[in-house]
Amino acid sequence: MGSQKNQKKSGLSKKAVIIFSLILLILIVIAVLLMSQKTPQKEGVTTAVREEPSPTVVITLPPKGTYLEDQLIVKYKEGRSPAELQDTAEVEQLKKADLDAGMLQRTKLLPKATGQMSLYYVVVLKKGSDLKKAMEIYQALPQVSEVQINAIVKAQ
Repeated sequence: MGSQKNQKKSGLSKKAVIIFSLILLILIVIAVLLMSQKTPQKEGVTTAVREEPSPTVVITLPPKGTYLEDQLIVKYKEGRSPAELQDTAEVEQLKKADLDAGMLQRTKLLPKATGQMSLYYVVVLKKGSDLKKAMEIYQALPQVSEVQINAIVKAQ
């Protein structure tokens, strides 16, 4: 009888730890995204920002293990995110870019976000896709304002 109570307590605490860890990870990602918008570029952080006219951007990836090698974070311009696109030509252009980059899935970074945060999407690429090439492909799209790696942030 006592061992069943202990099992229930440890099961509950495992769930609580997992939920807490997920919430902490989401908050860290949000903080990193907000800081990357306000602070100047630091060495080891890869961000390609599109400005008009678009300059040539040299992409340098940080050491392996510091980012997810099959994911990008893409920020779309207001009114031009995948969910908002109305122009058939732009929809087709995005489909071609997805195919060329090796996109498997695209989801909103924060599904319930509003304002500027609703413009961020996580793009999951096929295993073995060329991350630099995928960054260049998405950065070349007129509806994209920023492309960055999905960095791994460790809490200390």
